[in-house]
Amino acid sequence: MEEISFEQWKKLDIRVGEILEVEDHPHADRLYVMTIDIGKEKRRIVAGIKICFLEVIILSVLSLTIAVAIPTL
Repeated sequence: MEEISFEQWKKLDIRVGEILEVEDHPHADRLYVMTIDIGKEKRRIVAGIKICFLEVIILSVLSLTIAVAIPTL
């Protein structure tokens, strides 16, 4: 894995988000599709954490999110 410099790290848009919804990914057994509230907006993300956590455990959990992708509708 490639490391990044501190200057590159400072440019990342890291936000704390609350996990609002969790659903199974329709085409993958190990993925969740989650809705996360990151303050200014809500985003849907895909996370490969299904083998580690049950849906009910991660609801309302706060999560660090790197907000780099453009949200899609």
